[in-house]
Amino acid sequence: MRPGTSGFTLIELLVTIAVAAILLTVGVPGFQTLFNRNRVATATNDFIASVNYARSAAVANSQVTTICMSNNQTSCTGNSGWTNGWVVLQGATVLRAHGPLNAGNAAIGGGAQTAFAFNAQGALTSAAGGDTLNVCTPNDLSLSRQIVVAPSGLITSRAPAAALASCP
Repeated sequence: MRPGTSGFTLIELLVTIAVAAILLTVGVPGFQTLFNRNRVATATNDFIASVNYARSAAVANSQVTTICMSNNQTSCTGNSGWTNGWVVLQGATVLRAHGPLNAGNAAIGGGAQTAFAFNAQGALTSAAGGDTLNVCTPNDLSLSRQIVVAPSGLITSRAPAAALASCP
């Protein structure tokens, strides 16, 4: 720069833009992975929290408490998919509802059960037993998690044994 003038020269501006472009090229893929991992973790934690809530409500109130698929967040709607939301019911009373997940961000599926009912001891009431659900993001299947609901009522989360072929 010349004395008495302010501003950038064209060369300085081009170098600054080039450095910014390099930093963005390196950083953006890392942020995508971070965002996708966070989406899967959030969906997993939300579902596990709701299942644990249903189980603890069954024990605390000595009443069968059910968590089931629900696309209207007021009643069980059968095989609408966990991604469309779920509801925790004690009899006909809604204790907690969770709205649909943004399917482009995360999805929950892969299991056979459309509902889990817990008895006063915190165990599942169904003869079918537990189930394993997959939580994933369509953008990166390598970040998938599995939620295992055991017949005893114990809920765990783990990485899948094998890579998922698709996101439910």
